[in-house]
Amino acid sequence: MARSLAVRAFAAFAICIGLALPASAKTLWKVNILLTQESELGLATAHFAKRVKELTNGELEVDVFYNGQLGKNIPVVMQSLVSGDLDGFVELLAYFGNWDKRQ
Repeated sequence: MARSLAVRAFAAFAICIGLALPASAKTLWKVNILLTQESELGLATAHFAKRVKELTNGELEVDVFYNGQLGKNIPVVMQSLVSGDLDGFVELLAYFGNWDKRQ
């Protein structure tokens, strides 16, 4: 179950991250998540950040801001993603289904 949750968290993150520039020396991504670090999605996001740092030999780091520290209003967070002020936003895929009425 934890692996499944981690996969879903990564999928949500990948959908929201947009286009990122190739990692150069010491790149830092700012990622906002509305939940706590102790939540299942928070734990999966922390694991993702740890693995990114490990797999890139520290050249890319993901700085996770829990509890919506970088914004709790979803439209504002989305605008921050578009403007480049924020590099990622983690939320359950079920939430984003609300934006796609094809289902």
